[in-house]
Amino acid sequence: MISRKRIASGQITAAWLGELMAKYQPEQVILGRFPELQTLLQAELDQQFESRPHPHLTHFIHHRRVNYESNMRQ
Repeated sequence: MISRKRIASGQITAAWLGELMAKYQPEQVILGRFPELQTLLQAELDQQFESRPHPHLTHFIHHRRVNYESNMRQ
């Protein structure tokens, strides 16, 4: 769980988020409440995810998931 206090205190870093992403390898990342997290993750998001914007959040889907969905439609 990521809270405003953890972000403000500096506990949430790009390195820490990168470790989490490497460890859990999520298929999807949803960012809405804390836009600063997108800034910390931007390099990884650009490399591995496709952005699907929504009115109140940004939804990132891993390229492997996008490719899977595309293959299923064919």
